[in-house]
Amino acid sequence: MEIVWKGHKVKKQVEKMAQSNLIVINRLKQLENAPCFLDIPASAKAHFLKGDLKGRFAVDFDYPARLVCEPVVFKKKGGQFIKETITAVEIIEIKKDYH
Repeated sequence: MEIVWKGHKVKKQVEKMAQSNLIVINRLKQLENAPCFLDIPASAKAHFLKGDLKGRFAVDFDYPARLVCEPVVFKKKGGQFIKETITAVEIIEIKKDYH
């Protein structure tokens, strides 16, 4: 998948975490190597969000943090994302609690 960053601050924060955390590095590689949303490994626990974050999804990142992403390239049918068409995401933020 193509990855776009919401801003320089988010990218720098993730890069800093990646310097000392193998899990962070692996998760970013998994996202980059997944051709579409359905190819994100189950270990990432990718799931769509509700409420204020509707239209975005999260993946496990560095427990308890989650990487909040928004599909950039996608198709919808009946108001629902067609998961296999999500081929680019924007990384919005790192969140520790969104429930």
